[in-house]
Amino acid sequence: MAPLTLWLLAPAGSFIGNYLIKFILWFYQTTGFLGVAVLSAAFPWIVMTGMHSAFMPYLVQAFASVGNDPLILVANFVSNLDQGAAALAVGVKTHHNEKLRSTAFTCGITAIVAGVTEPAMYGINFKYMKPMIGAMIGSFFGAGFAGFMGVKAFALAGSAGLFGTPVFIGNSIMTLVWALLGMLIGMIISFIATLILYKEEGPEVSDQKDSNKKAVEATVSDAVTA
Repeated sequence: MAPLTLWLLAPAGSFIGNYLIKFILWFYQTTGFLGVAVLSAAFPWIVMTGMHSAFMPYLVQAFASVGNDPLILVANFVSNLDQGAAALAVGVKTHHNEKLRSTAFTCGITAIVAGVTEPAMYGINFKYMKPMIGAMIGSFFGAGFAGFMGVKAFALAGSAGLFGTPVFIGNSIMTLVWALLGMLIGMIISFIATLILYKEEGPEVSDQKDSNKKAVEATVSDAVTA
């Protein structure tokens, strides 16, 4: 049964993968660097819905047939670092909530260095939304610059953060230079945009929320023990 399944699914997967590559390449060739910019800005929402896993067959096929990827990984890297930059901006802007400040710095550094964005996205940026908007603005411009300069990834990245940037080293070191510059542009814009957009809640608001939370917990506890 297993050999029969492989015999049927393997060609189907190859067929679908080939057309997926053609569609993504058509999208890139039609929209150019604007396509990279839009995809990078939308990337956190793609990750949240789990749709980013659908890119893997394309990447495998692209590296096997074309030898590079000018779209997905470029958008992914810029987006990840911008999520971290936005979280760092929240940490800088936060003065009354030490827990939030510490969490923002930790999540921001993790996203930038290791490319692990879930803590920054769910714990900071999506929760307060304005940091997410700031990150999306930065991603649009940072990835747009990288796309305009023709940045391409030449291998799959184990980490879509600073540790994974060697994937942009191809025939010329300038590909890596333009990639890093695009990431830097995105991070700076994300950081500044978040500083402008995000407003820290005053201590009285935080205290009120804590009081309300404790009151709800006390009510639930009394209801359970009654």
